[in-house]
Amino acid sequence: PKTFCANLGRRMNQYDIWGGFDRLLGKNAILVMIGRNDFPEALKQSFDSYKKRKFISYKNKKILREYSIFECYNFKSMPSRGVESY
Repeated sequence: PKTFCANLGRRMNQYDIWGGFDRLLGKNAILVMIGRNDFPEALKQSFDSYKKRKFISYKNKKILREYSIFECYNFKSMPSRGVESY
């Protein structure tokens, strides 16, 4: 499936060059973040609503990694960020 990468402060990568967020208006999305996170403030106006879930991966009863997963509904727009670094 096509994948997009929202720039929430990271350095610029190929996803920023390819663009395409403008073709996603009205679509639903899944946002996956490593760790225990709240929904990013920068995206709260980008969707009508969202629902948080979590996922924890284990190996031999030891936590390997935790993820925050957000089901995001009805994409409206994406705030654009200028180039900060490459």
